Amino acid sequence: MSKKHRFLEGFLSQDDLETINSAVSEAEKTTAGEIVVAIKPHSRWYCLKKNPIYAHAVHLFQVYGLKKTRDKTGILIFLSMAEQELQILADTGINAKVDPGLWQEYSDDLIVAIQAGSPCEGICQLVKKIGEVLTQYFPINPDDINELSNEVRV
Repeated sequence: MSKKHRFLEGFLSQDDLETINSAVSEAEKTTAGEIVVAIKPHSRWYCLKKNPIYAHAVHLFQVYGLKKTRDKTGILIFLSMAEQELQILADTGINAKVDPGLWQEYSDDLIVAIQAGSPCEGICQLVKKIGEVLTQYFPINPDDINELSNEVRV
């Protein structure tokens, strides 16, 4: 693991990151949705905001191009390590069909997995569940393309 990603030591290994990448690829095989997992060391630059984790997630949503998906079906899973918080942020196409309360339920499940010492499994399970929901509302199109990289953003 590079110096840049040392903040992940003890949380996720390089193999874990590859496993999560594969989980995203697998989840996207049946949906037009685009799932992005981002893990950052902190959100301190957003400390002037009322909700810094949410503000950081909104920023990353824009930076990673989730707002530019064809059918507005991008969804971000964002973990901010120092604050030990996570945020799931979905685009307007998803929010029009899926109750945002579902993402809180899924977030709670991931928190339980992380507290149990299984962050990789928890993230992969979260990705799988999100993929299932997106498949229900946004099945894959015959002309579907992978609009965003499936790699974890660190």
